[in-house]
Amino acid sequence: MKNLITLLVATLFLAACTTIKDAKLDINNHEATHFNQGIDVVWAKTIEIIDASALDLVYADTRNRQIYAQAPISAFSWGENVFIEIRETEPGTSVKISSKRSLRTTVFASDWEATILDELQRSLNDN
Repeated sequence: MKNLITLLVATLFLAACTTIKDAKLDINNHEATHFNQGIDVVWAKTIEIIDASALDLVYADTRNRQIYAQAPISAFSWGENVFIEIRETEPGTSVKISSKRSLRTTVFASDWEATILDELQRSLNDN
């Protein structure tokens, strides 16, 4: 009986976990934010923002303009998975961000989508 309870708890815990793949699959459920700057400027600023944040840059695909980042486990969160897609539009550039809590039941996880978009808006307007 004890083993059954342990198995059930472990299964529920794992089912509540997300990965960067989950964040990537969820990207089309997010609205694009448009910027008037070119794609190279927006790309560079996005990388700068991630480097200056609590996020760890996992992978930056310059050819497909996709960024994968993760926030580590902290006292308030089991971490977050972030997927960013940057596309050239006419005119300017669009950015979509999907941020998923590593553990769905975490209440205090950061909303990286809003944080990154706000910082992008601020930094691109300063130029």
